Amino acid sequence: MELPLVNVSTCKLRSVIRFSTAKNETAVNIHRNLVSVYGEGCMSIQMVRRWRSWFLEGRQNVYDDERSDRPVTATDNAAVAAVRNVVEANRRVTIDEIMIRLPPGIEIGSSSIGTIMSDQKEAASAQNGDISARAKRLQKIAASQRKRRLDESLEVQVKRKKDNATRQRNSRNNVRLNENVEQRLSRLNQDAESHRRQRENESELETAARRENDRQIHIRHHQNQSINLRRHRQQSAVLVTEDENSVVEHTCGLMSVICLYCGSHNFLSERPLDRKFTQCCQKGKVVLPQNKYPILLEDLMKQRHQHSKNYLENIRSVNSSFAFASMGAQVSPPPGYGPYCFRIQGQIYHRTGTLHPEDGEGRKFAQLYILDTEVATEERLKLKENQGCNKDLMNAVATLLHQINPFTEAYRMLGDVEKEEERKAKEKNY
Repeated sequence: MELPLVNVSTCKLRSVIRFSTAKNETAVNIHRNLVSVYGEGCMSIQMVRRWRSWFLEGRQNVYDDERSDRPVTATDNAAVAAVRNVVEANRRVTIDEIMIRLPPGIEIGSSSIGTIMSDQKEAASAQNGDISARAKRLQKIAASQRKRRLDESLEVQVKRKKDNATRQRNSRNNVRLNENVEQRLSRLNQDAESHRRQRENESELETAARRENDRQIHIRHHQNQSINLRRHRQQSAVLVTEDENSVVEHTCGLMSVICLYCGSHNFLSERPLDRKFTQCCQKGKVVLPQNKYPILLEDLMKQRHQHSKNYLENIRSVNSSFAFASMGAQVSPPPGYGPYCFRIQGQIYHRTGTLHPEDGEGRKFAQLYILDTEVATEERLKLKENQGCNKDLMNAVATLLHQINPFTEAYRMLGDVEKEEERKAKEKNY
């Protein structure tokens, strides 16, 4: 039988826990391996669970965090070795004498010296096969907690489990709130890799149980959505009263949830279960080019242009007059009364028309883009919908579109090609 290792430092034990956590081992297996190598009393199962949870949350350091009540070197290897050397030289030495006999450069408090001596005593007692006082105390506490939990009622158990889950969830949320985009993506990738390795090591029964659990979660999620929708409809029906002041205002909250990929602002209720939005960029699959906003449109919208007032008052007419096509669809208005809306059946298509209008009809949509800017503006202002639009404003917008929109140049070239062909035909007397 192999003898257990002795005089092992706490940092080495934590390094083993960190390595085993990266291999996705459970706390029970990690503790069993530590005991088999370093002996009983090297570290409790509660401490193993605590350090494993810290490493899962992203901790990398195996040393104790700096605290104000003791120096940084309180539990490092040099301090522990120095205290043990003094104690081995004289078993009856006091803590004050140890502080005096420590070598230069080792700054350690009396409480830390007592902790080191206590740990050394517990390790020696465990090596001799005796149960240490600390282990007895922990066993007594565990037995007391076990007895108290057995005496709990069902309601108290449910409440305690909910409180524990809430504390753990709040702790994770507090950590995640301080993450930046890179840290969050790194954590998600690590979680995905951990889940992938865990699923690779699953047996068929474990896989079936996991899938059944996922199915039940999705069923409950859809049931909750249906219940919330039904409750909202019932509340909306109740709120339809004669007194409008009694209607409770509904709010979706702030659009404060940021997409990890495109940076769009979203409501919290819009976030899917995997925390990746689809309605903005399809989970990062759609990447739009960063186009600079035209200065003319920015000045018009921010009322820094002389025609801003006319533009904002007739913005729908201006937008429609410069459209390349009109929407075509089979519109089926819903029956009954209520706010104006329409329902589309079948496929939506766009009508661009021919290059020239029919006899007796005016030019519209893409037919205007083969004309010069001044002529096209005159044609647009002939429509009664555009009677309130300023002529200089229409010319400025048309000039801007010819500068930044590639389709306007394509139609202009098409008009030039037609004129060139007509000229050649006249030369040849066609």
